[in-house]
Amino acid sequence: MALGRDQLEMTTTPWAERPNHRSHPMNRRSALIAAAAFFVASCGPSGPPPPPPWSPTGTFSFTTVVPDMGTVEGNIVITGDAGAYVGTIDAAAAGLPPLAITGIDVGDMTIAVQADFQGEVLFMEMNFGSNDDYTGFWTVSGESGDISGSRIMM
Repeated sequence: MALGRDQLEMTTTPWAERPNHRSHPMNRRSALIAAAAFFVASCGPSGPPPPPPWSPTGTFSFTTVVPDMGTVEGNIVITGDAGAYVGTIDAAAAGLPPLAITGIDVGDMTIAVQADFQGEVLFMEMNFGSNDDYTGFWTVSGESGDISGSRIMM
């Protein structure tokens, strides 16, 4: 049975007499529970510390095949700290002068290297697996090839 409009009793509570919603016991209890949960979560064990960042520094051997030269072997030496890595590419056994590395970009188990090769940009990318061995590629002046090697010294 529905009540008619004239049968509804309207009551209002003056604003000053209304309970403050912030002091309501349920609101205080909820806030305390949330604060306690946050405190406990932040004080608990956070797990093992993260591993140190992967370092691209060291001496890396490389083997590749270069058109008109055949198999070329040498070393890539990278030193320095994050943001300031420097290095050289040495393939003296193939009769090439040392190449100064002009850029090094370090990714997740990847090293990308740029060097000046007779006025052209030589780009090399080395992709490491779960150890110090890598495979990758190089490109310069429209030529490219595969490269492989390993870290031989830290």
